[in-house]
Amino acid sequence: PALKKLASQKVDLDLEYDKYQRDVVKQAMSVASSYAPLVDRVRRSVAILDAVAAMAQLAVNSPEMYCRPTLTDSDEDGHGICLKEARHPCVERQDNVDFIANDIDLTLGKKRCWLVTGPNMGGKSTYIRSVGAIVTLA
Repeated sequence: PALKKLASQKVDLDLEYDKYQRDVVKQAMSVASSYAPLVDRVRRSVAILDAVAAMAQLAVNSPEMYCRPTLTDSDEDGHGICLKEARHPCVERQDNVDFIANDIDLTLGKKRCWLVTGPNMGGKSTYIRSVGAIVTLA
């Protein structure tokens, strides 16, 4: 009888412990979730800072100087993108890569579309992505 009583008390204590443990976890999750908006704002700020710092480091350590583009959106200058001697900033920084600068003219009214052709691994994607990278840096 004494052992049965102790076993019953242990089962009761285990159930009570599980209940308190669930309550503690719920409270901890409630407190932690209240910080979610703050953590999200910090995450975004750190991501922006990381990207800007990486771009600055790239610009400072590049073998070729970068220039800030002139952005226009008028009828006189044309709507679109016109780049002279454009280089892909990430590819250019790789070792043992000779990057050839490209002129890119996507001014509306001059050309309706481009057909980029060439062999596999010929630089088509790099050519197109360089425009995106330059626009992002601008």
